[in-house]
Amino acid sequence: MWKFLFVAGIALTAASCGVRREVQMQQDDQECQSIGAVPGSQPYIECRLRMKEMHEARRRAILSAPASTCIRNGNVTNCF
Repeated sequence: MWKFLFVAGIALTAASCGVRREVQMQQDDQECQSIGAVPGSQPYIECRLRMKEMHEARRRAILSAPASTCIRNGNVTNCF
């Protein structure tokens, strides 16, 4: 049962990544343009690369964080 829920969670996360990625790309574009970088210019390209590196670093930090372990005992759930 837990394996099924885990796999289902991964599948849902993967399915939502495309939408989140598109939204993130739009936000990155707006951020770079808000500082005056014109799409296609060197400052814009550098800004977008910095944004991509920032997102990648955040993703790596999340993936490397230790997972929580939870044990349920009746009505009490302890996570550590």
